[in-house]
Amino acid sequence: LVAVPLAAASRNQLKWLDRKGRLISDLGEPTNQLSPRFSPNEQMVATSTQTNAGTPSGGALWLIDAKSGRSQRVTFSEGGYSLPVWSGNTDLVFAKATGATGISNLFGQPATAGAMQESLVVDRAHKFPQDVSPDRKHLVYLASPSQSVAELVVLSLSDRKQSPYIKSGIGARLSPNGKWLAYAGFESGTFEIYVQSFPTPVAKHGITRGGGTWPVWSRDERELFYQAGGKLIAVAVSTVGGQFTFGVPVPLFDVPPVPAASSSGAAPGADYDVSSDGRFLFNVPVGNQMPTAIVTLNWKAGLKKQE
Repeated sequence: LVAVPLAAASRNQLKWLDRKGRLISDLGEPTNQLSPRFSPNEQMVATSTQTNAGTPSGGALWLIDAKSGRSQRVTFSEGGYSLPVWSGNTDLVFAKATGATGISNLFGQPATAGAMQESLVVDRAHKFPQDVSPDRKHLVYLASPSQSVAELVVLSLSDRKQSPYIKSGIGARLSPNGKWLAYAGFESGTFEIYVQSFPTPVAKHGITRGGGTWPVWSRDERELFYQAGGKLIAVAVSTVGGQFTFGVPVPLFDVPPVPAASSSGAAPGADYDVSSDGRFLFNVPVGNQMPTAIVTLNWKAGLKKQE
């Protein structure tokens, strides 16, 4: 008789890495967090947790002090929480799955424990927040009405008007000045990194030709980072004078292993972020994340004894 127990919640460790991928230090304790995101002032890191490996439903939102590593749970009400993004330094926007359908809708709340939540977008499509503009006027989110569709939509936070942005894109991040959106688009048949003007998608620039995912801007808006071929890549960029230009991609280091839920596609967001001093905060799986099979020999004899 062979029995395989359900996978326990995966354990991931937030790790500070330098520009060469060398470990600087750990941040906090290993837990089952996903998708770390710095607050604009870089004092806190927002993450979501999962209850079972590869299953974000039932997760909660947490805040981690970027210096001490101390953590605080933010959400306590029923629902599966995921992908928190910051709206200024004081509020969070996140996906929340509730009900029998398990559809993820968009909500917001102050970044304090047990605060009241406000519904932002509730409909029949799965939705995942991507970024909030620095002026807090727009929310970019991913809408997935089916498994084959992933659209980027812009929500006006003042009047809740929704505007389609791009029909095929994931992992979107706004530039620090809020005028450019980087994302991974699938229009060529493989994920490539694009940068497009925001909030109106007019000027468009293809950054990669050999694949790329999970773009993240440097805080000074001089570089754009992304992942491709198992490496973290850096591209020098400029947004001076309202014009976007970019240089030649430069590989920095091999990307650490990806947490189980991210590799399975359950978490449509980057599992790393970058600080203003150039350090990278990666979410790295630790320990054995695969369940161990239990083999019982002559198990029928055991049943007879109990009879």
